[in-house]
Amino acid sequence: MSFFVGEADPNTTVVKKCLRLGIEKYGVPNEIYTDNGKDYKAKELSEEYPLSVMNVLGIGKVTATPYHGQAKPVERFFRTLEERFGKMFYSYTGNDAKKRPEHMQKTNKVLDNDNNIPTLEYYVERLTEYINEYNNTAHHGDGMDGKTPNQVYSENITEIREIGDSNALRLLFGKTVERTVQKNGISMYNNTFTNHDGKLIPYYDRKVMVTYDPDDL
Repeated sequence: MSFFVGEADPNTTVVKKCLRLGIEKYGVPNEIYTDNGKDYKAKELSEEYPLSVMNVLGIGKVTATPYHGQAKPVERFFRTLEERFGKMFYSYTGNDAKKRPEHMQKTNKVLDNDNNIPTLEYYVERLTEYINEYNNTAHHGDGMDGKTPNQVYSENITEIREIGDSNALRLLFGKTVERTVQKNGISMYNNTFTNHDGKLIPYYDRKVMVTYDPDDL
């Protein structure tokens, strides 16, 4: 339903971004099913935190049973993705060093100059095509009955909860940090957000919570 490919290791911000992309396309789910990793347990995704996206949007949350492979059916898709998509690339490295092809057993500096390695943009384009194809291909797994994932989804959806304000959704799924209001406003990541309209004056020299979209400061 949504995915994100980046150069850094996944974290809570990435998890929230994937959820936001899915909501923008399909609407707000009644419930989500997550792994037990720390990135899924952050307060922004916790039902116990009043301002979390779960509580604000009324999304229930169920976590998989720890150390129980069958509790995470998405792992099967990951194997399919690796076999039918990942291994098609010259730059495939395997999920551990022992499985890395010989031509990829080089330093990053050397690999940077290898023209056979695709750009991240090219990879994302091909991945988007593959997932669209996967969702439109007939499956014979549990409950599929030879239908495509898109067919099964559309036949079973009973309600679509949409968010009308995309900017509100971006901020809701944004990142929140604590900052102190100075005379000129708030300083963040080598930028100063000025106090041009006077609304920050009552908060001068006080700590405030700032929420922003990591993709668009």
